[in-house]
Amino acid sequence: HTLTGHCAKVMAAKFMGEPNKVVTGSHDRTLKIYDLRVRACEVHRQRRVVFLRLSTIDDCNYLLSCVRDDTLRLVDLRTNKIINTFEADGFKVGCDWTRAVFNLDYDHVAVGSSEGSVFIWAVSNPEKPLVVLRNEHNAPVTAVSWHQFTNNVASVDRSRRAVVWADV
Repeated sequence: HTLTGHCAKVMAAKFMGEPNKVVTGSHDRTLKIYDLRVRACEVHRQRRVVFLRLSTIDDCNYLLSCVRDDTLRLVDLRTNKIINTFEADGFKVGCDWTRAVFNLDYDHVAVGSSEGSVFIWAVSNPEKPLVVLRNEHNAPVTAVSWHQFTNNVASVDRSRRAVVWADV
């Protein structure tokens, strides 16, 4: 299938738990949800999305989006409503390919910042980061990953460094 409708480059696409639903995010500041059975867009929202991460909570009904206004947003795709916005002093999205991530239990989110830190929030408390991990490199962190069985977090930055943070 070729899905059309965005006015600028598509930055992210993810299946939504079932094989006939896809959500996309574009540089044109829109999120679109496509139904592949009818090859049409069901829903779209104006939001400057950098990256999308679907949860497996309730059959992928939640979307974590990293937004160029220096926030992470948790969206309930059933209602198309933002249910949490994660932001903090010092958190700046460093580039259009910044990647945010849920932990294995989907009760925490992590994302890298433009000045080299990793911000971690509890999903239940988006007002204040639970932890801010700082490194001495100060290069924008573009991706983070949570270890599948531990509380270790790995981050990579634009200066080609990887850092592993133990027991976060």
